[in-house]
Amino acid sequence: MAYGDAINEKSVTAAFQYATSLGVQLFFSFDYAGNGPWPKSDVESLINSYAGSGAYFDYKDKPFVSTFEGPEQAEDWIDIKAATGCFFIPDWSSPGARPAMAKAGGVADGLLNWAAAWPWGNQDMAIRGCP
Repeated sequence: MAYGDAINEKSVTAAFQYATSLGVQLFFSFDYAGNGPWPKSDVESLINSYAGSGAYFDYKDKPFVSTFEGPEQAEDWIDIKAATGCFFIPDWSSPGARPAMAKAGGVADGLLNWAAAWPWGNQDMAIRGCP
């Protein structure tokens, strides 16, 4: 979810209402690359507003949260984790896995990779072992 998109509030509300009706769970992945970094207070507000919903995905009784990029804002996540109690798995693939895990004193609980979901350049996606 990109920062500052006018449809975010309406879409998030609708998505959680629908997820509740279906009995499925969602989690936030904050896009720091699309429209720039998210302010800490906005991230904290969204997590705290929806984490109590039965439609929010928890891991180890903590709201599961991800990002797409944003390693430059790693220090923000020290405060965000303290304010929300979230389990934080960012996609900070740009610096590489080892440097990403060391950011902000190891604030990340693990790493996620969104980049594998899209083809690279003009190359088609392929799954090894499939025809």
